[in-house]
Amino acid sequence: ESVYGQDEWKFLPQWRLTLGARGDFWTAFDGTNNALGKAVLYSPESYKGAFEPKGALEYEVTPDFVVRGSIARNYRFPTVTELFQALSNPGSNSITVNNPYLQPEVSTYYDLTGEYHWRNAFGGNVGLAVPRISLFEDDRWNFILSQTADTTGVYVTQQSNLDKVRIRGIEAAIKMTDIYWHGLNFNGNVTFTDSRILSDMWDPWYQGMQVPRIPRIRIRATAVYAPTNEWSIAGGMRYATGSFVSAANTDFNHDNYGTTDSSYLVFDAKANYRFAPNWTATIGIDNIGNYKYLVNPNPYPERTYFIGLKYDLGTPEKGGAPTGVDTPRSSYASGGAPGVQSR
Repeated sequence: ESVYGQDEWKFLPQWRLTLGARGDFWTAFDGTNNALGKAVLYSPESYKGAFEPKGALEYEVTPDFVVRGSIARNYRFPTVTELFQALSNPGSNSITVNNPYLQPEVSTYYDLTGEYHWRNAFGGNVGLAVPRISLFEDDRWNFILSQTADTTGVYVTQQSNLDKVRIRGIEAAIKMTDIYWHGLNFNGNVTFTDSRILSDMWDPWYQGMQVPRIPRIRIRATAVYAPTNEWSIAGGMRYATGSFVSAANTDFNHDNYGTTDSSYLVFDAKANYRFAPNWTATIGIDNIGNYKYLVNPNPYPERTYFIGLKYDLGTPEKGGAPTGVDTPRSSYASGGAPGVQSR
């Protein structure tokens, strides 16, 4: 259960302050594990509360250039699976051990962003270009970590808390509209991230290692061409370097079958056609190059064809929303402050 509020105050013509706070009231209860013919194991209940203040200060350097800084406190509570799910699979020689004593992650997130709105850019060949540069740092305590180890031929997966990790980096992004032709738009970003385990009292060997499952480089881009209100064609690209899975950073080959997080380079395409009011047909291909990449140790989907048909119920005022194409999510996901683009 949560309660949240925020307020935005433009206290000077060029200055804007956004303040917010969230209160969380979290309970995990009735966790049990029951195996046929064995005793039922009950997990202890857990009660946690959290106060999460957030703030952002924005300065309009010029009518087209804005600088914004933010700071936020965030909590990530353990999931039901992490707390209560215990599994034994003799067929695959694997055991999953739950941990009902997991503590919530506590994160302090800092962000400094500069954004410029450039109209009639590049000699008028682009209607609007919006480049953005963001510096970010995420300090986390009680980082929830899942690790799998081979113990005499049996793979045991356990959940635990790391004392503290730090995730920092830089993200560059740009949005462009009406590139040479009306209706041709582009949206892309690249993120460089350095993540480190700063301390862990239970295993000092992890100190200084990279945080598992966070790639150093991520790139996403989408180009959309909509020559009319009825047609839109889109192409997308997704790229990420491979990342470590073990906290000890011993899994150097990220692209093999096993407990791994592969690198990938994937291209997608999609076309929409609005053939009648509120009706839209879609056709597309995901992973055009049939790139083979894996996670834990399952493969991601290879080349996939899809078709779709959508009916938009619309609103009484407009009678339907315009057809659009999904834009890529930004590379690094974390809880930013209110009034700040969340990445």
